[in-house]
Amino acid sequence: MVRLFLAESTLIGVLGGFGGVFFGVNLGNLLNLIFLFFQQDRNVVLFKAPLSFLIMIFVFSVIVGVLTGIFPSKRAQKISPLDALRYE
Repeated sequence: MVRLFLAESTLIGVLGGFGGVFFGVNLGNLLNLIFLFFQQDRNVVLFKAPLSFLIMIFVFSVIVGVLTGIFPSKRAQKISPLDALRYE
């Protein structure tokens, strides 16, 4: 049961981290493109995403996903399945 909770929370952390980084980078690039369209100076970049920062954000989201899965899994391990179903 513990592994099921941890696997689910880790998967949610991985997908959330990947989706957040993907959409964040693309939104930043879109805003840069819009800004360059209206700006005279072509050397100004509003949003820049270094690879090390993106990797750090992804790893942080996976760690948060794992940590948020540990506590419910420990709690679920302590109660019997019949009690869990009775109160649902």
